[in-house]
Amino acid sequence: MKAQQVSTLELHSLSELPDLLIKARIARGYTQADLAKRLRLKHQQIQRYEATRYRSVSFARLLDIARSLDLDLHETIRLSSEEHGSRADTSHD
Repeated sequence: MKAQQVSTLELHSLSELPDLLIKARIARGYTQADLAKRLRLKHQQIQRYEATRYRSVSFARLLDIARSLDLDLHETIRLSSEEHGSRADTSHD
């Protein structure tokens, strides 16, 4: 993926957010050092975040990163149907 080649990246689930952040950084033409500077972090921190797919990063930090990449995130949250999505244990009645 080259810089400025993409204007829209699709996010199908929140689990895809780490990969989307990496793709967005590249699409913006930012190096890891550029992103780190925007976040006032050392570039090694961005290297660690990306190497681990942002595994240990707080949700607040993920939002900071998205904002620093000028991302406009929209996600539709759907409730699963009762028969498919309910995991409540009713055996305690």
